[in-house]
Amino acid sequence: MKTFASLNDEQRVERLHQLARLALRAYDFPEAKLTPLSFVNNATFKVETAFPQANASAYVLRIHRPQYRTGAHIRSELQYMQALKKNTQIVLPEPVPTREGELLTTVELEGIDEPRHCDLLTWVEGRVCRPHQGLGLKGTYQLGELLGRMHLFAHSFEPPAEFCLPRWDADALFTEASPFKPGPLDTIFSPADRALFHEVELRTREIFCILEHEPQAFGIIHFDFILGNCLFHKREARVVDFGDCGWGYFLYDLCPLLGNLHDYPEYPALRRAFVAGYSSVRPFPQEWEEAFDVLMAARHASQCLWIAGCQGGDGKVPSVEEHVAYRLEEVRPLLKRT
Repeated sequence: MKTFASLNDEQRVERLHQLARLALRAYDFPEAKLTPLSFVNNATFKVETAFPQANASAYVLRIHRPQYRTGAHIRSELQYMQALKKNTQIVLPEPVPTREGELLTTVELEGIDEPRHCDLLTWVEGRVCRPHQGLGLKGTYQLGELLGRMHLFAHSFEPPAEFCLPRWDADALFTEASPFKPGPLDTIFSPADRALFHEVELRTREIFCILEHEPQAFGIIHFDFILGNCLFHKREARVVDFGDCGWGYFLYDLCPLLGNLHDYPEYPALRRAFVAGYSSVRPFPQEWEEAFDVLMAARHASQCLWIAGCQGGDGKVPSVEEHVAYRLEEVRPLLKRT
């Protein structure tokens, strides 16, 4: 039998579809309809059933890619989502336990190289909005307010026993010790690109060193708070995809979404609206805004390690060379402004 890595895209999707069916046996969904959603990082399927549970009309089944998050990481992520859901009014996916009361299940299938961790989440209704496509100053303010509410809870969160999430410090963003497991950095970057990457690393380390002494600056962050993971439904902002959440600096967590907005002519006004929304919930020192450009550059640079770690996974992802070229092209003007 062919190895999973040797299959073409259609064959991989079919094999993962079979794995998803096996995973659903751990839940009470005998006749569920499965619709493929994404295969870029984790493999995800929309699950629709005639017998809904957890007050949901549909669900998302995640098949976690190997060599990234451990079962302990995934379980802790889901525990955090449960706590955030229970203690705030934020709309986010809700973990659905198995029949045995477990937050995840592990499934094996012949032809897939290793067992896969799987979990089930409630479906969150909504649509992604962008500038010129439904997102204006009011919506951007709401997104800042949403992230502020998340950080307000995160700072007071008391993790249960055996809680375990990655720490998104400078080593995680810029070195081979990254949770992304990128492999040797010399295989990712040319010497010139490596020098630029190192410049971003040094400037980010300086900022993190300052934040380390700020008592309100650190806690659990979403880490991937981007427009694509924020939904609007009936004028309400919602958030999905906590698959990279971990311990980190709250200031960094603002910068992926600011990076999304950066290329639009309205960026200065959108940035003010985003920060104003955040500040309406949680104090935000004005001087921290001076770090935005460097930390937006850090986001772009760290995604080079992410794409390297995704190579050979379940889905079709851009080549490392192609993605590094794009990300570092975004980095250069940001560093010039600092």
